[in-house]
Amino acid sequence: MILTDEQLNSMVRGSAWSEISSKGLIFHRFTKEQASIYSENETFFAKAGATSGISLMLETDARSLAFEWSFYHGSTRKFSWFDLLLDGTLVSHQGTEDFTQEPDGRFFFELPQGTHRLEIVFPCLTGTAVRNMELEGASFVRSVPKPGKNILFLGDSITQGYDAHYPSLALPNLISRSLGTGKLCRAIGGEIFNPQIPGGDLEQPSLIYSAYGTNDWSKCSADEIMQNSEGYFKALNKCYPGIPVFVLLPIWRKDIQEVKQSGAFAEQLERIRTAASCHPHVHIQDGRELLPHLPEFFSDGRLHPNDQGFLILGHALETRLRSLM
Repeated sequence: MILTDEQLNSMVRGSAWSEISSKGLIFHRFTKEQASIYSENETFFAKAGATSGISLMLETDARSLAFEWSFYHGSTRKFSWFDLLLDGTLVSHQGTEDFTQEPDGRFFFELPQGTHRLEIVFPCLTGTAVRNMELEGASFVRSVPKPGKNILFLGDSITQGYDAHYPSLALPNLISRSLGTGKLCRAIGGEIFNPQIPGGDLEQPSLIYSAYGTNDWSKCSADEIMQNSEGYFKALNKCYPGIPVFVLLPIWRKDIQEVKQSGAFAEQLERIRTAASCHPHVHIQDGRELLPHLPEFFSDGRLHPNDQGFLILGHALETRLRSLM
């Protein structure tokens, strides 16, 4: 059984829209209008095209799953991997460490006998097209009903998935799976508090997850940070009235003792607390409490969690977010 584009569109999670290209079907996590705010920033526009937080959910009795993929630029990272979860358990991890050397390939996995729920988790840091998805021996295939609640993930590189080689461990995927919610990831690596970001989603979220501030600390002045962050939280409240916002303050980073142009790291956290306080439904969590302050939990030893770091951070966040759903 070869799945049609219509079937795949009914199974996708975390996608705002899809397009048919010469390479196959491409899912987009930003609407065209949302992505347009990055049209003059080539780097950010490419990151908006990465498939962070996107997955396919289906049930079938097929004997095997196969599809072809093409990867293209979506960040500074070259690794690009799919994860396959079988009834909630990770069973396959396929892709490439360098999509510039291997832009095209084929995913194949033999399935155990019986009916199973599959989740195909897309790469976080590259653009991805899929085609010729086949379920050999399937007598049926159906999409999994969508959850009643959705989380909108807003943030920078850590929320987008830098540097999760296993995309199923990236925060939007890990948290939504643990809580049984829908997801939409609009995080962009390198982004700061931006009053233009909120708004325009096709589905109203039940909860907003917001995690900015570490780039602001290293890039902006104190006055710029206050102006941007206050404008951002006011825009959130206007676009999503009554929706609770979980604010994750920046996690530990190796240079945390340095003093930037905006001041000390602790001062940055207080600025975010002050700006967020204008939102009537805000819940603030100090990110320094959730992840070990050790370089070995970071892919670069200083800023971006590795897979082990994401696993720890994701489970800590899941515990805190559960009470808000």
